[in-house]
Amino acid sequence: MKRQVKKIVHKGFCMLLAGIAVLTASVSLTACVDQHPDGQGSSTGNTSNSAEGRLVATSPAVAQICDKLELDLVGVCQTSGTLPERYKDVTQIGTAMSPDMEILKSLSPDYVLSPNSLQSDLQPKYAAIQVKSLFLNLKSVAGMYASIADLGEKFNRQQQAQAMVDEFNTFMQEYKNKNAGKEAPKVLILMGLPGSYIVATENSYVGSLVEMAGGQNVYAGTDEEFLSANTEDIKTKEPDVILRQYKTAGCTIWIRPCSA
Repeated sequence: MKRQVKKIVHKGFCMLLAGIAVLTASVSLTACVDQHPDGQGSSTGNTSNSAEGRLVATSPAVAQICDKLELDLVGVCQTSGTLPERYKDVTQIGTAMSPDMEILKSLSPDYVLSPNSLQSDLQPKYAAIQVKSLFLNLKSVAGMYASIADLGEKFNRQQQAQAMVDEFNTFMQEYKNKNAGKEAPKVLILMGLPGSYIVATENSYVGSLVEMAGGQNVYAGTDEEFLSANTEDIKTKEPDVILRQYKTAGCTIWIRPCSA
């Protein structure tokens, strides 16, 4: 009985989190792309429609989004993971954390697309080489797909963006119907290495996935994305499922022993 329960919880969470991570869409269509068109860091607020130009994606997640929107790129980040086939021969501009500004400038991009989690570091660098930048909100599923909708509007990819939203809505509705009335597991999300873990709350991207999957974050109820937590405090939470995120993608799932 213990093994059966553990297997069901493990399989269900793996399938759902994988499904949401692949679909990654949101019904929220508010403007979430922070746009800096003059290369000097000024924000225009809402995006305006413009034709597709020379674009550079500086993170794997942004490159995946561009692929789904059928946008061509002149530059893409280096990654140990797999980039879309569309970009296999595209110039690499360095890692997401540290793009090479010299290479980036040489590509004469119309826009550089980056995650807003790196905005405070990258925006001044882009301004220094006078390239326009757009920062995507990838801190939550809702924020990401609001950004996708904005990109679809700006680069005339409304149909592709809407298709992603529709696919996600269908997936989530089917999941909710299938799992209606089921008890939600208590979930602990850890990031880092043993001895230096931090806890992800429902305000983080992975936390938003867990919430959408129907899980109850054991560290819910804070405005922070991440918290420091000691082992003793973690033990008091008694989670049913422990997710440990590592590198830039993927996670290890531990299932706490269930009672008979």
